[in-house]
Amino acid sequence: MIEKRGAGYRVRLYYRGQHLASRTFRRKADAQVWERQQKDRLALGTWVGQDDIDATVAEWAELLDWASGTPSTVARRKGIWDKWVNPKWGRQPATQVAPSDVATWVSSIVSQRSVSTARQSLGLLRQVLAIPVNDGVMARNPAEGVRLPRAPRSEPRPLTHDQLWALVAALRDERDQLMVLTAGYGGLRWGELTALQVGDCGRSATTIRVRRAYSDVGGRMHLGDVKDHEARTVPLPASVARRLSDYARRVIGSTAPESTLLFSAANGEPLRNKNWRRDRLTPAAKSLKRTVTPHELRDTAASLAIDAGGGWCTSR
Repeated sequence: MIEKRGAGYRVRLYYRGQHLASRTFRRKADAQVWERQQKDRLALGTWVGQDDIDATVAEWAELLDWASGTPSTVARRKGIWDKWVNPKWGRQPATQVAPSDVATWVSSIVSQRSVSTARQSLGLLRQVLAIPVNDGVMARNPAEGVRLPRAPRSEPRPLTHDQLWALVAALRDERDQLMVLTAGYGGLRWGELTALQVGDCGRSATTIRVRRAYSDVGGRMHLGDVKDHEARTVPLPASVARRLSDYARRVIGSTAPESTLLFSAANGEPLRNKNWRRDRLTPAAKSLKRTVTPHELRDTAASLAIDAGGGWCTSR
């Protein structure tokens, strides 16, 4: 409905008796064009209200499923949002986000932090802006198509069999020795390694079961599913598997519940990556005049498995 208002024309848009929007134009012809466009969109089901058009990126982000994923993944996404995405885009209407501005923002993150942080920030912004696109408020996602420089790939530095066993010999504690052997031959991630329980070993002469993982979120340890939520059976050299079973039976005790942690701190709590590396792994590696990280033990497992043709010999 078009009404004459002073020197202009007021359009009031109704749909099924409900007022949807109003706009004022100087010329009647412009008012008629706008009214016709809105009615056509209503008929096609593509009409978008002004509230949606004006909705900010932060308001659309409230519709994102923030709780999906492991505790560490959830914490990382929220950290990226709070540090990089929300300060830049939170108050801006999603319909006003331009691809060129997104590209400039991404480049600034790369220069301030890293390619990895920029990639995660851009990915989160894409997820948020996909919501108004799917709702028909925006024709396209302005964060799509923005390119990132490739992160430099660090060359893996796997250990040989001899180097792995030399590292084991440099460790004094049997627990630490078995952790290195399990990671170096089984390829477990740190969170998986520290979440191993008595019941995960000993069921087979040469395998362990990886079913859960710890994650450090804000200084608190959370036990959850392994990555991709898929438990797996991991083969080990027979000698290593036997040592694990013997360790569990002898050190932890034959009557220990199957849920008892296989590798834990002195107080029975989960081990922390930073502390274990600082106090145990790094000093042992330095005695061999090299550096070793838990992730490099995972690379070692992949390298040794390839050398072994996908299987393990029973030597050592």
